[in-house]
Amino acid sequence: MARRIRDPRYDLNQFFQDCLKSFPELELFFDDQATSSSPGWTTKTTASSGHAAEAEYQRTVGALFAVYWLLRLDSDGKESFCYGVDDNWNPVKPKSQASEENAKAFSQMTGDQKRSVFFNSFDWQPFSELVARAGCSGADDSFERTVALLCLTAFHDIMKLAKFRPIVQMDHAPYCGYDAGVRIHDHDVALSYVLEHFPDLLPSFAGLDTLQQRAVLFTQGQMQFNHGWFVQGEAPPGGMLCKFKTVLQSGAEERDIDLYFLHWVTDLSGAEAAPLAGAEKLVMKFPQSVLASFLWSMSFLRKLKSLSETELVEQYLEARWNVLLGSPVPSDRSAIALMRMVLMAQCDDSTKVVEAFRELDETDQKCLITELSRTGCSGQRYRSCPVTHGPAFLLYYSPALLQRNKNTVEGLRLSMLLMCIVFRAARALWPASESTADNTVTIQIASLKSTDLKELFMQPEAEYRSIWILQALHKLEGEVNLCRSRDLQTMIHESARFRILDLADSPKTAEAVLASAGTGTNRASQVNASDDFKRTVSGLPGSQQQRIVAFMGMSTWCCDHEAALVWLLAALNRRSHPTKLHLVQTVSHVRYQWMQYIFADKFSAGGDWELAPDLKSFRCGKVVVELYLAPCPSMEATLIQEMVKLAPKGSLENAGTWKEGDITGEDYLKLPGGTINSLLWSAPCPDIDLSFFDRFTCCKCIYVMGTPGGVNCPMRTWSIILERMHNMSTVLYITPQLTRNVRFPKAYVMSNPDWNAHMKKAIWDSVLTSMARRPEFPAATGPWGLTLRLNVANAIFCRNWYEDVMETDVKKAKIAPHVEMAVRAYVQRNSSDDRPMGSIVDELKSIGVQLPDESDPSFKTAVKESYQKALFENVLICIMTTDALLVQNSQNLSVTVDEEGYEKLKPRFGYTNQLTSLADFFGAEHALNVLKTLPLKRLTPAYDVVGMIFADLSLEQTLEVDGGIGLLVDEAAPPYYSNLLTQEQQSSSTNPVLMTQPQDAHCIYAAGPFG
Repeated sequence: MARRIRDPRYDLNQFFQDCLKSFPELELFFDDQATSSSPGWTTKTTASSGHAAEAEYQRTVGALFAVYWLLRLDSDGKESFCYGVDDNWNPVKPKSQASEENAKAFSQMTGDQKRSVFFNSFDWQPFSELVARAGCSGADDSFERTVALLCLTAFHDIMKLAKFRPIVQMDHAPYCGYDAGVRIHDHDVALSYVLEHFPDLLPSFAGLDTLQQRAVLFTQGQMQFNHGWFVQGEAPPGGMLCKFKTVLQSGAEERDIDLYFLHWVTDLSGAEAAPLAGAEKLVMKFPQSVLASFLWSMSFLRKLKSLSETELVEQYLEARWNVLLGSPVPSDRSAIALMRMVLMAQCDDSTKVVEAFRELDETDQKCLITELSRTGCSGQRYRSCPVTHGPAFLLYYSPALLQRNKNTVEGLRLSMLLMCIVFRAARALWPASESTADNTVTIQIASLKSTDLKELFMQPEAEYRSIWILQALHKLEGEVNLCRSRDLQTMIHESARFRILDLADSPKTAEAVLASAGTGTNRASQVNASDDFKRTVSGLPGSQQQRIVAFMGMSTWCCDHEAALVWLLAALNRRSHPTKLHLVQTVSHVRYQWMQYIFADKFSAGGDWELAPDLKSFRCGKVVVELYLAPCPSMEATLIQEMVKLAPKGSLENAGTWKEGDITGEDYLKLPGGTINSLLWSAPCPDIDLSFFDRFTCCKCIYVMGTPGGVNCPMRTWSIILERMHNMSTVLYITPQLTRNVRFPKAYVMSNPDWNAHMKKAIWDSVLTSMARRPEFPAATGPWGLTLRLNVANAIFCRNWYEDVMETDVKKAKIAPHVEMAVRAYVQRNSSDDRPMGSIVDELKSIGVQLPDESDPSFKTAVKESYQKALFENVLICIMTTDALLVQNSQNLSVTVDEEGYEKLKPRFGYTNQLTSLADFFGAEHALNVLKTLPLKRLTPAYDVVGMIFADLSLEQTLEVDGGIGLLVDEAAPPYYSNLLTQEQQSSSTNPVLMTQPQDAHCIYAAGPFG
């Protein structure tokens, strides 16, 4: 075949039949179930490019035909390359000579005119020279080189089929950034791995002589270069050119490099999957100027010997801009982003790309500017837009996305918006860090580029049960796919790292996406918002700004509210409309002092939050946050004392006292009235002026975090406050039975780019407290009910953590004698008769304990015995977990020397005296370090983030108070409602008072992704 390829008597049909006989790899494109005796059987298998497997087969055949034609340019190769072949496999002859066609714009030509212009006016000499430089021109050794090129072409795209992608073996790890046990999703790297470590799996490669095997492996492995990424501005410099630069500097054979370029040309030639129609991709899709630039770029890359990767790319982008637009390169920070997207889009009129970019929101422009200007090379930055930190992102197939929609400015704008959505999701999964500046993460978006924009942004009803997600496949690769909701739940259970892509172009579509994640019976669908809100909801879609009021209480002892605020701002910025958040901090100005300290980086010059001159509001993207203060004199002194006690040194000087330069809140009674989407109550404010609620004319729902008698709803004034809320709107208690089930995934905490070190440490410290530190209250303030409630909640977490690490149920583990003794001592201390019983009866009933009637003489004895039994069982789970995961962990031991010079092992952390206190735990810092290494899936509850998820859902254009996510909601039980309000108060309003029911948290995770 290779010897006859230039023979005029050797036609294309003979060549095709020889390819089928010579390259068994071609059969791999078809399913095992295929019954056809020859390739061509239609299959539903999909490749990584987004094309069906049969289409990849046709593209491979097209590339083989391109090799055949380019090696016959001096005979019939030009005609077939441009026009293809007829039904008898003979070259189609030119129909006319190019004349007036040359004066037409490329986009205005017919298909025949494009073929004619290419055939008659294209300069074929660079192709002939490339064939010669690659060693395939007909010289003495060209036979072996041609065989190598044909073999490479036959199996090059096999790894686009997912079922063939290899998993890195232990002996070969790490391989190109892939660790042992990780599947390689990049088809080029996957092929390189097989060629290098399992060459016999591909017979065509195994049959080559050693010299040609080395040449093929060089093009696929050592270079690790994709020319398409370079010419189209698709990739950042680091992930694209670092290995290529090393190859050039090491003195690689020039003809091996040219063999790669020749293979790239033939591979691109067959990309339209219509092999008998000629090289349609090059002839029909690219103006000759673009194709000429491709060939010119091959010699341009030789400059890499003397320039850095980033310098070369920037010079190339500037050169192409001057050719395509004939205008000066942009002088602002948008230069790199615009130059790259101009190359990606390949428009006849490149100014459309610039226009589309300028029509984006400022936040979207900044996103593209930043992400497209990362280099993936540590220490290298573009002159025109120096951006630090990494990793850089390569959106694989982003040029195809832009080219598919390049006919209109709006199509380009939406494509750019889609890129922003993917970039933001990727940045949440791979936070920017100086330590990863050398990394490039590849994000496969083949599924997006193959889908019509209308289907993406206005999802049809048939797809309501599916959601677009970006999943992290491993540390250097991610993939965008349409995920069924049931598969999403599996991913959540497995703690997969992913982000939901909010592609909704209208409120209706957003509602459908959220609804697809629901589980179980949605009682909330029958419980709607207040009557006042129903009358106005139809006018909200056109509103330019939506409003949320949130009562919060930031403090030094946990970071729930801080994490919740960060989550909400990110969620609101993903929406299409601007939002105003009225943030009301309660009790004291000290909360704003703490907020200014904990978010100092965000409030700093150039930070994410832009403060107003009066320091009473700030802007974060599309969200304006107005700050208010609702003082509570009765609680202020105690709050200040507690916050100062736990605050980092120097963080709360002059606590509670305003000074010049402090951010602060306006008087909450000056908060504007009118229509609001929701009010979130997640902090105590017992001294609130009840007239505050009268200013709001309509509100979809009031979300109350907690229950009556809890920290946010102190009983002294709660019934009065609830009455006003009930008159104002529907009230939904978000109960602990739900919020305890919504826990921060470990990966979310570890990699969250919006959390600072203090916030992350606070979460880990709460894990240590929940696991190891049992509550030890004085008798007067430690009722049985509270003690049991806290230990029952913590035991649930500990049981999960034990199973995460030990892969078995803690209840099946053997009880160590020292653990049992410690637990029995704890139970004895905390069940003495001098302690009040508190709500112990309700707590026991909530965990399924049956008690005798209160009139029974044995009632109190039964309560005590049941309490002691339940307390022992739950504390035992916590202490067994602490002992197995922490105390007995090998990392807990350190070698010390005693007074006599003998070495001995000493624990770094543990209980000071577990028989007298299970709260005193020394060596917390060391224990936290060990905790972070454990394979825990979920940490502690994201209590206040759940409240923010509901606040965000209140913006959905649906009447359901849960935003349509399928939450189990019912009328509030007596302790939450009827026992607090008189019959007259209840009948004064038709607004219901509701409460969330016990349920799993799947719908919350889907609505508020923590990926």
